[in-house]
Amino acid sequence: MVDGISDRAAFAGFHRDAPRASSGPLTIVLNPSFKVDSAQVAFAIPRRVGPAVVRNRLRRQVKAVFDELTKGPALNSGAYLVIVRAEARGSDYAQLRSWIVRAIEKLNNRTIEPQSIGRSDENENSI
Repeated sequence: MVDGISDRAAFAGFHRDAPRASSGPLTIVLNPSFKVDSAQVAFAIPRRVGPAVVRNRLRRQVKAVFDELTKGPALNSGAYLVIVRAEARGSDYAQLRSWIVRAIEKLNNRTIEPQSIGRSDENENSI
C-alpha cells in the first residue's frame, strides 16, 4: 500500500531540477534525495481540474494505480509527486494507469512489463 508524504524534507526535494516525466495530463516528479523503504505519493490537483468531488475521485484513482504498481517490481521506492492537469477530468482507471506507467517508465528509464494475465509466452517454443 502506498503511503502519503508527511515529511517536510520530502516536499523540499520536489524542486524545479528534480527528475520529472509527463504522460498525457499527468506529470510525476521524483525526489531522488529522499530515501524510504516504500513508495510515498503526494498529489497536486488544482481547483481548475474541477470541484472537490472530481479532484477526490482522481486522487483515489491515481492512488489505486500506485497501490497496484507497488505489488510488483514496477515501482521503485521513493517520494513521488503526481501533478494532475484539467485534461485528466473524466478519464477512466485504464487511461490513468497507462499515463502513470508511461511516466514512471520515463523516470526509471526502463520498461514496465504490461500485465499478461491469461496470455501465453509466444516465444516459449522458438529456438
